[in-house]
Amino acid sequence: MTPTAFHLVTIPILSDLEVREVPGTRLAEKSRNFSLLARKSSPNAFASTYEAESKRSIEQTYERLTNSKAVQYVALKFDVETTEQEVSIVGVDELDRNEWEGFIALLGPQEGSDGRVSASVNPFHLMTRTSSGEHEKRKPGFSCQVDAGLYFHLNGFFVRLAARGHGLGRTQVEAAIAQTLSNS
Repeated sequence: MTPTAFHLVTIPILSDLEVREVPGTRLAEKSRNFSLLARKSSPNAFASTYEAESKRSIEQTYERLTNSKAVQYVALKFDVETTEQEVSIVGVDELDRNEWEGFIALLGPQEGSDGRVSASVNPFHLMTRTSSGEHEKRKPGFSCQVDAGLYFHLNGFFVRLAARGHGLGRTQVEAAIAQTLSNS
């Protein structure tokens, strides 16, 4: 029997046009469904409830997938001969085909945050606005210089019960921390 390995992959930032195509729509639906599963499986782990999230439109999921100030990682399960965990980028089709075992969402950087972000005021919107108040639009791969006064926010973090105990949560948090450090 081959061991199970979890690979942490970055959900690609989609353009507004790509999101309306079939792969983008499937990715948005899978992302929304996994978020709802997380809230149903671990209701005490989130500030937002399953009921509140289920009322959000698919448009809000599209917005999250097109926002360049949100880095979202998904843990995919693969049966392989090695248990090495690494962060990689895969295509939308591969994200759709494989089972999601966990996710973590990092928002920012945001200038001038006082660090008091709350789900009651939608941290996604708060942490992904530019200083002018508009959402920043940029192409994937753009790097920005981060000053000491910039803040990041972990907006979501979940590991399926069956995948717990393998260090997957730690790997997700370490990837998010590495992302913040790469911006400094």
